[in-house]
Formats: sequence, C-alpha cells, structure tokens
Amino acid sequence: MRLSILACLACLGGLSLASCDRKDDVTPPIKTAAPSEASAPDAPPLTSAQPGVDASAYAQVSADAQVSADAQVRADAQVADAQVADAQVADAQVSLSPRSPRCGARPLPDCPLQAWMKAKANPAVMGGDMPGLADVFDHMAKFSPPGYPNWVSISNDGARAARLGKLEGARGACRGCHEQYKARYRTEIRDRKI
Repeated sequence: MRLSILACLACLGGLSLASCDRKDDVTPPIKTAAPSEASAPDAPPLTSAQPGVDASAYAQVSADAQVSADAQVRADAQVADAQVADAQVADAQVSLSPRSPRCGARPLPDCPLQAWMKAKANPAVMGGDMPGLADVFDHMAKFSPPGYPNWVSISNDGARAARLGKLEGARGACRGCHEQYKARYRTEIRDRKI
C-alpha cells in the first residue's frame, strides 16, 4: 500500500517509477502526461477509482494541490494588484508634478514675468518711485491669467496705495499676490508670455 501511495505521488509530481525494487508490487505504472498534454481538455483526470490509487492518499494529494493552486492564484492576484497600484501611483505623480522648467532658476534664463518684475517692479520698490510703482501695478492687472480671480483686484489695490504714497500698502499688495498665486503660477504657467 505504501508503494501505491508513492506511485500516486510520483505520478502527480511528474516523476516516473519505471524501476521498483519490490517484486511483489503488481501496481501497473501510471502514465504521466507531457506538459503540453496535461492541459488538454479531453485528458481524463486522475481519480481514486483508477486501479492502484489509494483513495485517502489521492484525496490528500488533491486537497494539497488545490490549496497550493489557490495560494498561487491569490499570490499572483496580489502581485498584479500591487503592479496596478504602483502604475497608478506613478501616473498620479507624473500628472501632479510640474513639467520640467525651461526658465526660472539658474542656469536657466528668467521666466517672462520674472524678468519683467526684475526690470520694472524691483527698481520702483527699491527706489521708492511711487508713480512708477503705480504704473507697474496697472500693467500687472493686464497680465492677469485666466483662473486667477483676485489678480486684478490685488493689482488695483497696489496701484491705489502707490498713488497715495503708501509704500507699505503697495508692498502688502505684492505680498498678497505672491502668497496667493506665486507657487501656482510657477507650477502651471511660469513660461507664459506677457
């Protein structure tokens, strides 16, 4: 009986017991299918009703094979899920990350608005040129990009403060615009022509 179990296990494991040391074993060898034949739909499955197959050993081997197959399917599904999740995270990171800048930080050239600010706004603020600063704010209102709803009102507030000679009020308008829009502007449209 022990040899019958071994024969069954060898058959399921793809091994061949062509030569046996025991002479009294009369169990006929079980034909094993080649890998391409194993998946053939018309190949009859091994059953416990076949001669020489111990029913309890067959049941245990079948149960073990099913558990192993189920575990492999679950593992494959987890790997596939992880790969899909990784791909989704990568896609999200690409879509959220800003495109490669073509301007802004050294050694790249200044972006259009950045260059304009350095040429026009900075000298007016640093020199205390209130009429010049009012003109800067008037121009800034014209540069308002779509989707930046407070840009124009902040520029108008800055121009009004500059015309009244209130440098701190004008600087407050600069800060307010920068706090609200600078990071977003750099991410979305830093190379926008003005």
